[in-house]
Amino acid sequence: MRQNREEFRAFREELRDIRTLVCKCDARLDKLENTVQTILESQEQYGSQGFKSEILKLESTVNQLQADLNDRDQELLANNFELSGIREESGENSTHLVLTVPTKLGIHLEEKELVNCMRVGGARQDATSRPWPNAMRLAQRDVRNDVRCARPSVSNNRGSRS
Repeated sequence: MRQNREEFRAFREELRDIRTLVCKCDARLDKLENTVQTILESQEQYGSQGFKSEILKLESTVNQLQADLNDRDQELLANNFELSGIREESGENSTHLVLTVPTKLGIHLEEKELVNCMRVGGARQDATSRPWPNAMRLAQRDVRNDVRCARPSVSNNRGSRS
């Protein structure tokens, strides 16, 4: 009989522990249910129109930024310049070449005013063919305009680097 009492007591304690666990789970479920309800209410409040308007606003911003980038690219293209008719030599330094030509035209051009320069195309194998032009991008458009204005005063010394 004593053994039966102890078994019942142990059974009651286990049952009490199970009840405690069920109460904790019930509280967690209530909290989760409240969270879901809050989310559903906010979605109903803003509705799908709120999301659509936000998406349209973001798409408009992206389109505006793309247009701004295109405008800036076009402005930078106006700073491009091309030197042609200068023969190619192996191991040539395009930067030095591009800085030397304006100097010979009477225009002082510093390396910091030069954004980029390179031969456009590859070296030609045939010695009689025309050399590829040097393309350069200047930091300021007025320097490019100075070089372009000085060009007609140059004598016809095509192909010489001296």
